[in-house]
Order: sequence, then structure tokens, then C-alpha cells
Amino acid sequence: MITNADITIFNKVVDKASRGHIFRPTVIRGVCFVHRFSRTGGTEEQTEDAYVIRIPLSATVNGSPAMDSYLPQELYSASVEGHWTIQKDDVILKGDSLSDVTEVRKSPLEHCLITNWQDDTTRGSEFVAHMRIGGV
Repeated sequence: MITNADITIFNKVVDKASRGHIFRPTVIRGVCFVHRFSRTGGTEEQTEDAYVIRIPLSATVNGSPAMDSYLPQELYSASVEGHWTIQKDDVILKGDSLSDVTEVRKSPLEHCLITNWQDDTTRGSEFVAHMRIGGV
């Protein structure tokens, strides 16, 4: 798989102290990041940004394999420290930034909101196995 970017994934978690949501950033190096334009229906032709991000088994977090610190969504909330996950409405930024997610949403840098994902790590060879993320 061709890798062309590093990303920062901002995982949304509940802050027990404030009882609100906070976003925890994790920088993942060596991913495939593709920005596409999709056409939407209706009487007028409109285009919408669409993103496809693939995180291969060779991707890293802090120099270690990224999949070593990945937790499925249902296990993540109990053990967020040192881990990351993929869940709907998380934010992905192309590039490495540990800034606040509100700054990312206002920035002109490429970023997206996760709308879907799929675990493709169990099929194919280690060179093509990946986590696939779709976003807008």
C-alpha cells in the first residue's frame, strides 16, 4: 500500500469531571490519505468533499506499530490513556498536530469527520491489510 501522509485522529471521550466531551489526539504516521469530490443528487449538481483514509499494519504511533495501541470502540472508553480508536464523529486532520480540535475545525488544513470505518486487517497479506475510514 502506498502511504502518503501522517494524520492526527481526535477521539471523542467523556470527561468525567466536566461531564462533557473532550477530544484526545493521537498522531499516526505512514497512512494513505485520499481526498475526493463526490457528486450529490438533486436538481442541481453539487459536489461534496469525501475522504478515504487507510491505516496499514505498517503505520506507527510514537515509533511503535499503530495497531498495538488500537482498541475497539467498546473497549476504548475504559482505557483511553496511550490508546486510540476509530468511532463515528471523531475528527481526522492530515498532518501531525496536537492542538485543540476546535482550532483544527477552523483551520484551512485538510480534515474530516469520520462517518464510517471498516476493519480490513484480517484479510490479505500484511502489505494490504488495513483499517479503512471514510469521512466528510
